[in-house]
Order: sequence, then C-alpha cells, then structure tokens
Amino acid sequence: MAISLFSKMKFDIIKALSFTSLSTLASVIAGIITIKLIAVVAGPSGTALWGQLNNFIVIALGIATGGITLGVTKYIAQYREDADSGLMFYICIYYIYS
Repeated sequence: MAISLFSKMKFDIIKALSFTSLSTLASVIAGIITIKLIAVVAGPSGTALWGQLNNFIVIALGIATGGITLGVTKYIAQYREDADSGLMFYICIYYIYS
C-alpha cells in the first residue's frame, strides 16, 4: 500500500514539475521575443521605459492582491476532500479580486 502511494505521489510530482517547467519555458521565450521587439521598435530609451512600467505593474499587482493567492491555495489544500465546505466561494473571491 505504501509503495503504491509513494509511486503515485512520485508520478504526480513529476507531472507537476513538467507542467511548471513548460510554463516557465514559454514565459521566458515570450519575454525574450517581447523585449527584442521593443528594443528594435523603441530603442534603448523605450526599452528602459518599458522596464520601468513593467516593474510598476508588478508592484501594483503585489499590493492589490495582498496575499490572496496564498490564502486561496491554503483553503484549497485544506478543504479539498470536503466538497460542501465553501471551496467554490474562496475560488470565486480569488477570481473576483485578481
């Protein structure tokens, strides 16, 4: 029993890591293409302005979400077995505020 549970958990971890790595790779490639296009079109000063705007947006989103992502993740993990626990409520709140 313990061996099958361990092998299932190992497969789930490998599956999650593969999806995460593919997502990260796609994000990096999209970022490289975007910054190359901005550098060609807007030049060095436009690239600097784009970087400042991007940093501002990241900071504003961090302040606006206020850690709600961590809270939703906690409640999903805590109540995943209990379907009537209000899990959908927390998921809806997350998508409304994000």
